[in-house]
Amino acid sequence: AEISRALRISPCKGAPDDAETLEVQLVRFIREHGLRPRSIEKKFRAACEYKEKNINNSEVMSVLQPIASTRWMAASEMPDGEWATQYCPIGMHCGFAKNGCPVKIERLGRFDLKGITSTPNYRKKLNAFYLGLVDCLQRRLDQHAADTANLTEGQTYEIFDLAGLGTHMLTFSALNFTKDVLSAFATHYPSSFRKATVINAPGFANGAWRMVSTVLPKSVKEKVPLPWPPSVLTRGSLE
Repeated sequence: AEISRALRISPCKGAPDDAETLEVQLVRFIREHGLRPRSIEKKFRAACEYKEKNINNSEVMSVLQPIASTRWMAASEMPDGEWATQYCPIGMHCGFAKNGCPVKIERLGRFDLKGITSTPNYRKKLNAFYLGLVDCLQRRLDQHAADTANLTEGQTYEIFDLAGLGTHMLTFSALNFTKDVLSAFATHYPSSFRKATVINAPGFANGAWRMVSTVLPKSVKEKVPLPWPPSVLTRGSLE
């Protein structure tokens, strides 16, 4: 209540207009950082400023954002999505886990880095795609949490399939991009996923994760436990 009052007295650009969505987002920050009103307000304002600067000023996102809260969208609908999904197989909504969490799947081992990097301005396009994906998914999760009155159901169960991943894919550029995306996700969209499962992981993948996960808070790392076994996920294993 204290944070909500402060935001009403001095609104921040980019914050949700409706009280219900604002409450869901503030609960995410509180779960991640604890009940420290001044700190939460500061972090929330910083997240809104980041989104306003990097996401909300896009003409494409101004069209997608109102749609995102109303239905589960496909990765191909994101900014530069038709281009990106040629090389990055991602399922934004692949059903639900047993605990009610929406399931998202990224087949990282099948990413075509050669195809991605052969495109002019690929870094800008890939950045717009991923930020748009994260933002649209968050909007849908916020609405889903509000509709069900359950924040757990407003968090994803993430599955990362590393089948096909080779050491040639772990380039300096790829690792840095991954760190940037993870950092933005963890900082500005806290408590957005419930748990992550990594499947079909080659032995070297654990070391690569230790490298890129340095940007993540402990709470996020705990949801992606090591070591990753080279196992195949079964339908019944989703919690």
